[in-house]
Amino acid sequence: MMLFYDQYTEPKRNDYKTKKQGVWSDNVYTFDCETTTLINYIGNWQQWDRELETFANTKCAITYIWMFGANDVTYYGRDIHDFAKILRTMADPNSTKVIYIFNLPFEWQNVILDLIDANKWHVVDMLARAPHKPIQFKIKELNIIFRCSYALTGLNLDESAKQYTSVKKAVNDLDYRQLRGLTTPLTDTEMYYCEMDIVTLREIIKNFRDRYKHVKEIPITQTGEVRKALNKEVGYYYHVKQWELVPSSRFYIALNNAYFGGISNCNFIYYGGLLKDADAPESWDISSSYPTAMMEQLPAEPFWRFDTLGLNIEKYKKTHAFLYHVTFADLQSRYSNNYLPRAGAMNCTALKADKTGRVISAETVEYWLTDIDYTIVCEMYDFDKEKTTVHSIYASRKKYLDKNVLNFILNAYSKKTTLKGKKGATDAEQEEIDDLYMLMKQVINSLYGISVTNVLNQSTEYDAEKGKWTQAKFDLDFINKKLTEAKSSYSTLFFFAVGVWVTAIARARLILGMTGFSGETGKREFKENYDLYTVYYDTDSLKMIGDNKEYFEKVNKWIEKRMKKSCHDNKLDWNKFTPYTNDGICKPLGHFDFEGRYEEFKTLGSKCYAFKKKGKLQLTVAGVPKRNKNDETKQPADVFKNDLANFRQNTKIPYEYTGKLTHVYNDEQPIIEFTDYLGNKQIVENQKHGMALIPTDYTLGDFTNALNILTKRIEESSILIV
Repeated sequence: MMLFYDQYTEPKRNDYKTKKQGVWSDNVYTFDCETTTLINYIGNWQQWDRELETFANTKCAITYIWMFGANDVTYYGRDIHDFAKILRTMADPNSTKVIYIFNLPFEWQNVILDLIDANKWHVVDMLARAPHKPIQFKIKELNIIFRCSYALTGLNLDESAKQYTSVKKAVNDLDYRQLRGLTTPLTDTEMYYCEMDIVTLREIIKNFRDRYKHVKEIPITQTGEVRKALNKEVGYYYHVKQWELVPSSRFYIALNNAYFGGISNCNFIYYGGLLKDADAPESWDISSSYPTAMMEQLPAEPFWRFDTLGLNIEKYKKTHAFLYHVTFADLQSRYSNNYLPRAGAMNCTALKADKTGRVISAETVEYWLTDIDYTIVCEMYDFDKEKTTVHSIYASRKKYLDKNVLNFILNAYSKKTTLKGKKGATDAEQEEIDDLYMLMKQVINSLYGISVTNVLNQSTEYDAEKGKWTQAKFDLDFINKKLTEAKSSYSTLFFFAVGVWVTAIARARLILGMTGFSGETGKREFKENYDLYTVYYDTDSLKMIGDNKEYFEKVNKWIEKRMKKSCHDNKLDWNKFTPYTNDGICKPLGHFDFEGRYEEFKTLGSKCYAFKKKGKLQLTVAGVPKRNKNDETKQPADVFKNDLANFRQNTKIPYEYTGKLTHVYNDEQPIIEFTDYLGNKQIVENQKHGMALIPTDYTLGDFTNALNILTKRIEESSILIV
């Protein structure tokens, strides 16, 4: 049962004194709210309606109940400005307190901004991914920090509860389609739903507090969790070495230009084509692609100018990594799978790219490329060698990552593999196993993110006096400032070049499926048939026509040889490279695993495909959820009626089948008068800021341009498609 806010009592002090940052409270404080979205149609505020969407040009959101947890007691109020009374009561200049909010950007826009304006508070220490998306900030006058728990877990509240607590979040007990205001009566069931959101969040944060001993020590983000764990494995001198590797501002920019990230694309000759029976592709996935790449030798020393010294580059290729600055002339892709990203191109003329942003041709185009990417470009593209200019080449000696880091990666991989689906455990043991599995999964997913952490992400702040977001000017002064900070930060765990090369190695491994491979030489062998038979690829997954088992056996033997060398050179435990699942199946690190053959397959571009397995149509479309949680009887795949012929460009997937909402920000909400679903008149006068959640449909993209490219390529070449 919740108590009304006027009964609020500050819990007993539970402080933790730090050496450098003063006193912090270890009490668990949580906050949540519920809102109603309204649209204005001909001067009337009413519920969203599909038929009125086109005519409604103003959208608002009002908060009709808020909930606040102080340890095990939950309070509530209806007017958001009453929450300020609790904040002033708990404020303590001598003890920093942290309030956790599940989705901080939502409550920031719907509650906190109005409180900041009304009380003339100031926001400091803002950490935000972008405007409107705070992860953490502090209200200076209150000495209270607000943090986002979604950034910490990476899971929605229901999934977080399942992973981190024994508490079950209430679901489907509050119909969001009904208009509610500040005086709309709420049923006991609805109040219980609101209370359980706070109870669930409280138990999640307790779990983290118990794990890290103090609230202050809880990482801010999911990646921060892994960063903190890795910091425990490396010593002070490891950090000193990483600080020494922070490059100059100009070279850091060069490395950023060479960073391409993962590669995701489809072979444009299969755009919109239905593949079935013998032509339906197999699926092959790399087991932990980025951690595998981190087992290889990577840039480990400051880069130095190589091309001006007259040295023979062939003698250095085994021991050094090279960064090329090059302008290609008359560049033309040889294959139907294009490699170079348009986003990385500089100073280009007459550049043509496919729909997914991969370069087909260019009269001239400038790139910064790792040696791995430069080699691939030379293999996959034709260009005029006499007109092409290599502006500079930089070199860095390659070494393995620190042995403690390698063991950290291997421990996470082997434990995750062994723990998955573990049977025969008691409930208490299973809870501990699940927690550990989630932690290991986070390690695997976050290590790559740590290696490519870009310290140049623009600083995002909120100016309360001006009521607007600001971003730091991206110039050399800003870059130098951030790099100077990185030279003494314990968050600097990797030389940025490490992440750049890790992704390049992972891309090179992935394209083995579309090029061909020689088991004897251990090198790529580009063959037209592999290019034509590669239908789709994304980061660590390949969809390929034909029977490829024998081919990938050769590839896997070569990868295993690479991993054995790393194991031997670093005196590591081979068992951690080859853990077994609970079902007794060996899962070697970096191997291509066969995930089965599709009965039917169709792609409309990058991260957009549909397939049939066991006669059932399934979707993978970026921006479309796998499952509609609002209505189990209407799922996204149902729109296509189990027929891939219906999966085509410009097909609309209605909101009713996805449950997908779009965010509409409004910082100038007027006085809103409306009638709630019970017939009560509602007037809201003091909620200027709001985030309206508007149902939205999804329309599959048009691939006409890709078909035009295909037609032209067929006309200009002798490619025979069979």
